[in-house]
Amino acid sequence: MKRLYKYSLGLVVVLSLSTTSCKKYLDEVNPGATTVETAYGNKSGFEGLINTIYVDNYFLYGKVDFIGWRAWAYFNLVEQFGPVYLTTKSAATEGTNITPKRSTEKEIYDAIIADLKFATEKLPLTQGALRGRIAKKAAYALLAKVYLQRTRLGEAAQYGALALATAEELINNQAKYNCALYTSDATRSGFAKAFDLKN
Repeated sequence: MKRLYKYSLGLVVVLSLSTTSCKKYLDEVNPGATTVETAYGNKSGFEGLINTIYVDNYFLYGKVDFIGWRAWAYFNLVEQFGPVYLTTKSAATEGTNITPKRSTEKEIYDAIIADLKFATEKLPLTQGALRGRIAKKAAYALLAKVYLQRTRLGEAAQYGALALATAEELINNQAKYNCALYTSDATRSGFAKAFDLKN
């Protein structure tokens, strides 16, 4: 296996791909957990800043948004690095674990699936004015992929069926979720349509 290196200041050699990608995903987990446990755990402090009509949705969507990102981060970690340390708590409240133990891949997948199922139930159908936020269709799409990847750890028939059912929720309800499969035609490929700048 080839290793990718990068040279930092002072010509210190560091592993590039593994260190930067692992850190990137872990950086998604702890700050978000801190936000959920502190800000979203005590919404009364924000009521003077936000129109009260939107307070509940603001806190719900913010919390679910983080949970969706946490699932995405752990999915990438478990697929690239195998059994990693799994935590759903913030270091600010739990303290820094200086002797972390690896969780099993099944435990990590269970946490990812639980997060995404929660996200599919609680996220809004559309982003509305909040472009760039996670919508329900994104949670369904990632959940289908997670179920499919989970088949490699056993119980393939069960998780394969869940992957199919979850994908079909999007495929069979394209108008509801405002999504569609990009298919090739005589003039353009589906790939070109998907990555069109107008999307």
